[in-house]
Formats: sequence, structure tokens, C-alpha cells
Amino acid sequence: MKFFHLLFFVVIICTLQWETQRNFVNAAKTPENTYFPRNGEGYSTYYNPLSKKINNVFFLNKSLVFDLKQYPLTRCRFNPENMAIYCEFKDKRESYRVKFFVNSKSVTCFPTENNFLSVETINGELGYIPPFHRITGSEIYSKTIKLHSKSCTFNAEIYSFYITRI
Repeated sequence: MKFFHLLFFVVIICTLQWETQRNFVNAAKTPENTYFPRNGEGYSTYYNPLSKKINNVFFLNKSLVFDLKQYPLTRCRFNPENMAIYCEFKDKRESYRVKFFVNSKSVTCFPTENNFLSVETINGELGYIPPFHRITGSEIYSKTIKLHSKSCTFNAEIYSFYITRI
């Protein structure tokens, strides 16, 4: 009799474990980076809803009072783990990486694809260095951009950025 009780117990336990394995649903994995759309030259692009045009995303550096340099950004991507947008640009022979810090409360969902369908903003400026500031280091900066993917859409609120030489 004890043997049948033990056998019955083992069968029940195995059945319960099998049922929980079968009903388990894997959530869609969030990729490490979700990239901005690119043009044929490899520059990251954005969509302007006012002009209804697609343009390059750029970075501004006002090194002197009347000297404004505009750098097109490449390889822009959103990293959900660090809550940041990373981009690269070149200045003559030097290459730089910009890390834009995104307010985590503004991210309402996480894309499951590797690429955004569109990035929406009124102007393509992502970052600005005022006159007499070094090109590397951190700056306080405020901008909101809308990121669209197949699985989600959210507004990324950027509050500062950090530039390093790579």
C-alpha cells in the first residue's frame, strides 16, 4: 500500500512539473541595442513631422562665438540596459562617442526589434556644446525625441550627454 502511495505521489509531481513547463511563455527578448534608421551614407536619420522630410541627425559644436560646426552622427542606437542613446561622429582625424542619458520614466516600453522604424523630432540636433567648452566631457542638455518600432513607441527624454574620444 505504501508503494502505491509513493508511486501515485511521484506521478502527480511529474505531471504538475510537465504542465508548468508546457504552459510557460517566453517573453520577447529585448535586444542589447536598437538602432536608428540610416541613409545610404550610413548616417543616422530622423523624420521631421513639420516639413515631412527625412534628414541626418547631427551634433552642434560652437567652438567660438561665430564658429558653428555641425557633425552628422552615425550608428545611433538606444540601449535599454543603460537607459542611454549612443552615437559616434568624426572631427577631422578624431572619432568621438556621445552618450545621451535618457530619463527612465519616459521609456514606457522596450522594443523587441534591432532597428527603429523612425525617429521623430522637429530638428535633428542631438547635442550642443556652447562656446569655450571642451569637446569631451559632459553637458546638461534637454530634448525629447519620439522613437517608433514595430513593437512599441515612446518619447525618450534626454537630460544630459557625455562625450569621449574613441
